[in-house]
Amino acid sequence: MYFLFGFNIPKIKNAVVISHAWINSEKFSIPTNSSGYKVEKSGCFLCYIINWRKSKNGIQGGEFLKKYGHDGNYNWYFSLNREGKPLVEPYNIFSYTFATMAFGQLSLATGCEEYADIAKKTFDIILSKTDNPKGKWNKLHPGTRDLKNFALPMILCNLALEIEHLLDKDYLQSTIDTCIHEVMDIFYRPELGGLIVENVNSDGTLADCFEGRQITPGHAIEAMWFIMDLGERLNRPDLIEKAKDTALNMFDYGW
Repeated sequence: MYFLFGFNIPKIKNAVVISHAWINSEKFSIPTNSSGYKVEKSGCFLCYIINWRKSKNGIQGGEFLKKYGHDGNYNWYFSLNREGKPLVEPYNIFSYTFATMAFGQLSLATGCEEYADIAKKTFDIILSKTDNPKGKWNKLHPGTRDLKNFALPMILCNLALEIEHLLDKDYLQSTIDTCIHEVMDIFYRPELGGLIVENVNSDGTLADCFEGRQITPGHAIEAMWFIMDLGERLNRPDLIEKAKDTALNMFDYGW
């Protein structure tokens, strides 16, 4: 089964992750050649890091996903089988964000305008879904317990930088400011000792329920990595320091 993911790899020049493959068959084989791309394996995930100077495999992956990964309107399926047939409907906003990252970075690596257009159109769909990321697949009953989730603001912190070359400068800054506010002012809770919660009420207050008490240290630590990147970009040592302290708090609380 395949699903899409993409982001820059620090310190690996001209490299980008274009896809992950989830192994569900003993017959799955890893393509190998002598062109010098690196394959990293972690558990059941394979992550192909393509050196664009030496290999066309990233473009092949992009073309496969361009053809089979969505429904024709850039609603991205969560997973496909080996033949490209959909396995899971496009219910999850992360299949959209990962598609945007991957095609944005693929456009940067190749200069292909078609890949850039796919990334921009998918990003517009993401923005249209911010109030209801799962759309028609949302199983929650409206009005009873309206919550705001941490996942989308967190990933948008990273996504905005990964497709920076495709965004208007003023819009990029506005997106960055909004994401920092959401993560560090809404989901970061000083009254809980500087922890980050996964869900708050729609008005930004703490939710006294199971979902409102959920804390996921790994998720928050990942977000602090994104926030530190933004702090470096904005030359805000105060933001970097707060993100560092928050990450350490989450480590202590979780482990």
